[in-house]
Amino acid sequence: MSTTHLYHRDWHLLAQLKPRLSAQTRTARHVYRGEPTFIIQDQYSGRCHRFSRYAWEIIRRFDGDRDLQSIWQRMVDQKVQPLPRQSDLVDLIDQLIRLELIELEGAERQGVVAGQEARKARWKQVLQKVVMPLSIKLPIWDPDSFLSRNRWLETVLTHPLLLSAYLLIVLVGVVLAIGWWSEFQNNLLDAAVLRENLILLVLTYPFIKAFHELAHAVLVRRWGGHVHEVGLMFLVFFPVPYVDATDASMFVKRYQRMAVGFAGIATELVLASLAMIVWVAAEPGILRAIAANIVIVGGISSLLFNGNPVSYTHLTLPTSDLV
Repeated sequence: MSTTHLYHRDWHLLAQLKPRLSAQTRTARHVYRGEPTFIIQDQYSGRCHRFSRYAWEIIRRFDGDRDLQSIWQRMVDQKVQPLPRQSDLVDLIDQLIRLELIELEGAERQGVVAGQEARKARWKQVLQKVVMPLSIKLPIWDPDSFLSRNRWLETVLTHPLLLSAYLLIVLVGVVLAIGWWSEFQNNLLDAAVLRENLILLVLTYPFIKAFHELAHAVLVRRWGGHVHEVGLMFLVFFPVPYVDATDASMFVKRYQRMAVGFAGIATELVLASLAMIVWVAAEPGILRAIAANIVIVGGISSLLFNGNPVSYTHLTLPTSDLV
């Protein structure tokens, strides 16, 4: 059987390089759609990248002691399937350099500037913020010590009895929303009410989203992760709270990652259901207006945007698969 397809014409330029994963990376094994995949997280940027089992079979050999020629030759001798092509290693090295996940001993000697593409990527991100200021993140607070001191918040979100109570509240809220929907809708469409509610809606939205993001952060901390960034994201110049929950991407158990992702929506639905109960019980006035806005933000907008798989991006991993 011919093996000419295994070779790369520029292999000699890289063969003596000794790659190793950068010190700031962490790795974890996941099962994604029934197939084992491997996550590499850059702890400096918080970004996580998913690699296929084939790519990991190569990456795991990057120890800084063996050069690419030795790594490739040993995999061929061991008949690793599929047999690795030199072009695969070249493409993988290029990809890892761009993502700033590896260090290359001997790169300068071989005329390879490992950080060049990474620096270009960083400048591109800066330029995007300047050219497209409609989506800008402003870090404000490191909540990790706060979450460590207030572990009772984890009980509030995970205790079985409380979870049952939250489910009951949501069921009651849904029943009331169905039964009173016509009156609720007519009340919202009233022009006078719309004018009065505009300021309340603007004030209510960030508070509801703050609880949403807090739920993400608490569950990340609950299962051993860390949250070091809370801030405001300006979407079309409108401030929205956000939390960096990327540590959840490193959780091995799938249900933990799913729980962190769902926690924000669940929190908004509970708040919206409580607000629906208040709206039904309250007389027309400021309390009822606030409750209506919480229902809109926590219930309707949460399902339309956060619950929409197309727009949901809280814990989406950038795909870096090498097939």
